[in-house]
Amino acid sequence: MAARRKIDYPDGLDKIAEEFGVSTPELLDEIANGDLIIVRPPSEEELAADDALWNEQFAASQDVLDKLAENALAKYHAGLTEEFDPDTDPDLQ
Repeated sequence: MAARRKIDYPDGLDKIAEEFGVSTPELLDEIANGDLIIVRPPSEEELAADDALWNEQFAASQDVLDKLAENALAKYHAGLTEEFDPDTDPDLQ
């Protein structure tokens, strides 16, 4: 059996509970039961790392994007495409 620990809940937990319309003990029960997961926003460093990864992957995809563009242009010149207007397309209405 795991040792029991006592910790004070963090400042602001009452406010979070209030925003969810529950009491703090109810909020803690939801967290403990896995019914509520609190997600920490990414740090500036994590965001920068994600941006760097995206830029690297996007730069590495130019050959694939070029082939897709060539294929689309060939289909357009062959008359195999149709005009698209999102304001009138029945599938988007």
